[in-house]
Amino acid sequence: MIAGLCWALLGLVHAMPALALFQPALISRMYGVEPGSSGFTLMHHRAALFLVIVVVCVWAVLDPGVRRLAVVAVGISMGSFVVIWWRAGAPAALRSIAIADLIGLPVLAIASWLAFQGAAWAMFGVLAAALFYGLIGVAALTRPHNLLAGFGIEASQADSRNEIRAVYGGFPLAVAGLLLFSLVRPGVSDGILLALAVASAGMAAGRIVSGLIDRTLGSYPALFIVLEIVVAALIASAIKGV
Repeated sequence: MIAGLCWALLGLVHAMPALALFQPALISRMYGVEPGSSGFTLMHHRAALFLVIVVVCVWAVLDPGVRRLAVVAVGISMGSFVVIWWRAGAPAALRSIAIADLIGLPVLAIASWLAFQGAAWAMFGVLAAALFYGLIGVAALTRPHNLLAGFGIEASQADSRNEIRAVYGGFPLAVAGLLLFSLVRPGVSDGILLALAVASAGMAAGRIVSGLIDRTLGSYPALFIVLEIVVAALIASAIKGV
């Protein structure tokens, strides 16, 4: 039931863009593209692709056998837009669409967790999450002055570099170590994985709340929202007792 609800919600997220296939006036309202332009024609076709995503989501509600493929299709749709929006400098005109996708990503993460459960997938998820945190930790220890530059934070003082090495270096490396430890100690793995999945999702949630409060969301926070949600889903997929 939870999986079906997730896919229904994801279908609703894509319903408005898909509706533009039948009501082209929505294209100008949502994207600011003038009718008659080549861009308008491309966006009209994009609405047809969104209709495909809606059909996939509805199909996933009705048939559990297609849910893994649906995860891939919807994930590419939502994730690619957020990344492209971020690389384009996070244009304000498209921010509401990006935020809608970012809000939908936790729902997709739950659907992914329910769709991809199994020993091989669980090990892959834990290893991928450990790599993510490990890379952040190593980068913070070796290049603390550059790590947060994309967030507008400078580390010009020794104390600021010390803080970055501690919070962004030591802590992520400890997380990576715990993730690897969970693979060899199954008796305590569920507790470790649950705590780290919630922590990863909590960081993403904090970024989303901050974006809503400030009514703006920079490109780097948007990117890390996606990464943290994906990592949380990967870790959660390995929990055996849920």
